[in-house]
Amino acid sequence: MAVVTRFGVNNILASINGRVSRKFCPNCIAALSGVRFYKGSNRDIKRREWNKRMQEIKQQSPRKFDYKRFISANYDKELAAFAHRLGLAPDSSLLRQALTHRSFLNENDSVEHNGKLAVLGFNVSSQIISSFLFLSYANFPSYGMRSLQEHLLSQKTLVNVARSLSIPELIQTKFDLESLEEISENGLTKDDIIADSFLALIGAIHLHEGSREAGSFVRDFLIVQLYGEELESIIRFKNPEMSLAALLQQQRKENPVARLISSSGRHTETPVYVVGIFSSKTLLAKVSSPILEKAKYEAYCSALTNVLNSNMPQPSELPYDKTNSTI
Repeated sequence: MAVVTRFGVNNILASINGRVSRKFCPNCIAALSGVRFYKGSNRDIKRREWNKRMQEIKQQSPRKFDYKRFISANYDKELAAFAHRLGLAPDSSLLRQALTHRSFLNENDSVEHNGKLAVLGFNVSSQIISSFLFLSYANFPSYGMRSLQEHLLSQKTLVNVARSLSIPELIQTKFDLESLEEISENGLTKDDIIADSFLALIGAIHLHEGSREAGSFVRDFLIVQLYGEELESIIRFKNPEMSLAALLQQQRKENPVARLISSSGRHTETPVYVVGIFSSKTLLAKVSSPILEKAKYEAYCSALTNVLNSNMPQPSELPYDKTNSTI
């Protein structure tokens, strides 16, 4: 910003005419007569240059780290680090095949895709999960076991586990998984590719290290997805009253009885019914609902879930812990 000097033009002219005190040097006054604006010191100039430079930097887009390019350039090292993090030692060629989608073969014919390994991984996982459910939920209805197995092998569960292990970043495919919604050629989605790669990884572990290591991997990363889940959200009980009665008979307990514990607002638009399920004098579950029949059904489901969870043993050894034979 321009600043006018302390000596105005009139004062300078007056000093020249001799009307100003002789204390002022004529040479200084003559020099000041041509100066009207203050340009600033070196510090002010540097500050303005710095502010201008900062504005230019802010207008520029920030430099972004290209992680995909980094993975591509260091793929072998990333595969080794991935196996080390999971405590695995699979054959490098099998691990590479497990994470290679068939679309990648168009660019690299020397690499095999993970189609067969995914089928093997699905069969191995199904057998391991079935063995676990049979030993842990011995008194569970058969349709309930199927529901739990379908939940663990569902695409949603497989994709969530694969993402938690950073598997999508290592999948070799010609498509960009982050921006891919659907492949028009065969209708596959990115979740299909991720789920198949996770199953193929299980198949590769089974081939290289045997059923014991494959079983440990399935137990540590798939079966643990059951913990913290509500069984009612996974299983739609067909007849919870009969299932609960059969379960209590095996335990030599009295048959369950539904009782209305309390109710309020029966003659209003928002009634509340509290139904409890009892075995003798033991309260198994209690549920409230604005509809009496719904409260009764949900109470039986909750009671069945509580009894199953309380009698679910954790086997010390599963079949795949005893032998390393292949399936």
